[in-house]
Amino acid sequence: MKNSVGGAARSWRARMGGGLGLLLVISGFGGCGGHTTNRQSESRPMTRDGHFDERLIGTWRVLGAGALLEITRDGMTQFQQGTSVCYPDELASTSDPADLASMSFVDNGDGETVDLFELVATPSSATLARIASIPPSCRAKPATDGTATLGALCDLMAQDYAFFAERKIDWATRCNQLAPRAAAARDDDALQLVLIALLQGLNDAHVKLSRGHGEERRQVFSAADSPTRRLLAQAFGGQTEINDLREFQQAWRDEVQKQAIQRLTNTGGPLLNGALRWGRLPGNVGYVSITSMHGFSDDPSPAAETRMAREAMDRVIADLADTRALILDVSLNGGGLDAVSAEITGSFADQRRLAFIKKQHRPQGRPAQSWFIEPKGATQYRKPVYVLTSDLSASAAETFTLMMRQLPQVVHAGQATAGSISDVLDKPLPGNFSISFSNEIDLDPSGQLFEVTGIPPQLSLPMFRPGAPETLLTGHRAAIDALIAIATR
Repeated sequence: MKNSVGGAARSWRARMGGGLGLLLVISGFGGCGGHTTNRQSESRPMTRDGHFDERLIGTWRVLGAGALLEITRDGMTQFQQGTSVCYPDELASTSDPADLASMSFVDNGDGETVDLFELVATPSSATLARIASIPPSCRAKPATDGTATLGALCDLMAQDYAFFAERKIDWATRCNQLAPRAAAARDDDALQLVLIALLQGLNDAHVKLSRGHGEERRQVFSAADSPTRRLLAQAFGGQTEINDLREFQQAWRDEVQKQAIQRLTNTGGPLLNGALRWGRLPGNVGYVSITSMHGFSDDPSPAAETRMAREAMDRVIADLADTRALILDVSLNGGGLDAVSAEITGSFADQRRLAFIKKQHRPQGRPAQSWFIEPKGATQYRKPVYVLTSDLSASAAETFTLMMRQLPQVVHAGQATAGSISDVLDKPLPGNFSISFSNEIDLDPSGQLFEVTGIPPQLSLPMFRPGAPETLLTGHRAAIDALIAIATR
C-alpha cells in the first residue's frame, strides 16, 4: 500500500491505515531516478531552526493531487479541491514545522515550482506550483450532511481516480443514482451503507473507506477482490471458530507461512517485525519470505524502514550466499513502501536499470518519475532467483515484482499479482468519513500497464485455485515443490 501526495499532516502511510503523520502522505520511495534526482545535491531542508524555509512561504498547488497549501513561517494549512468542492483539511494542516523536518526541497529555478523529497536518491515525492492565493470559497467549512459527503467523494474521485475506464465503472451514473439515498441518510450508519454501495465492484485494493478521524479512524470497507479472496470468504463462511473475516484471513496467512517455515533448515529470523524469514529448502535452495514492505518498527519513516530493510537483507544474503538458487516469496505480501522494495531489489541487482515509470493520472505539469534499481549492500546474490507471487501480492509488492523482473537471473513465478499498483491518494470527506484511492499510473520500462490485470508470471504455478478450496492449504507448498524441482535440475 503506497501513498501519494494529498494528506498533509496525515500518516506517512495513510493508505496502510496509519494515524497522524506528515504532509504529503507519500509512498513511492525507492530507486534512484526522477527528473530532479540529479539535482538533489541542491536540496535543502524544508524547515530551519523550527520555521519553514522562506522560499516555501506562500500559496501552492500540489500538482495532480487536488490539494492546495498555504505555508507561513510557522505553519501550513491544506485544502482539498475538486472541480466543484473546496474545503479546509484540518487533519492535514500543521502548526508545527517540525512535523516536516525530515523532508527537503529543490527550487526548480523559476521561483514558481519546487520538488519535495523524502529520501536521498529517490524520485521527488511531489511538485508544488505557486499560485496567487487560496480561493476565498475554500476557507469555509463544508456542510457535513449526507449530500455533502457523497458529493465530495463523487467529485474528488471523478477528478483524480485513475482507472474507471479500465475497471468499467460508470461513475457519474452511480453518483446520480445514490444521491437520493445519501440525502435521506439520517446518521453515519445509514450513510456508510450508501458510500459502500457506491464503491462496490471497483475491485481495487487501494479503494478504502474509513470512518472517524485520528485515533478513532477505522477502515469500514475495502474494494479489494480476487479469486483467492473469494476462496477465503467461502472458507470463512464454512467455519464457526472465527467470527471476523479479516481475523480469519490473517490466521490463514499465518498457517501458510508456518507450513513453509517448518520445511526450512538453518532458519533465520523473524526480522523486520516478523515480515522477513529465511532458510534452506531441500537441494540447497534458499528461501526468503517477505510478507510486508513496511511496519518494521515504531518509527514509520521511509528512512528508518529502508535502513532496517538494508541491514536485514545484508544478513540474509550473507547467510544464503552458497545456495544454488533462491525462492523469494512475496505471495502473501500486501505492500508498503516502494523505497523498501527498491532496497531489497538492490540485493540482487547487477547494475543500474530502469525499473518502472510513475506518472500522475492528472499531471498538471508534473513530469513522470523514472524509478531505477541499482546494486545495494555489501554483496549481491547473482544466482537464479524465483520471485513467487499470487493475487494477494499487491501495491509495493507489485512494484517490487516489476523491479525484480528487470534482472537477468530472475524468473517471476506463481500467479498474476493483484493489479493494484498505483500510489494512493487519501482524502478526508465532509463529515465523519475519508476515502483512499489510486491516482497514479505505474508502467513497466516498455510502457505496459498492469493495473487491474495484475503482472502475469513468466512461469505459471496456480497456487490458490477457484473451485478448489483445498488449495488454500496445499497450493503454496505445491508451488514451492515445483520451484525446488526446477532449481535442482
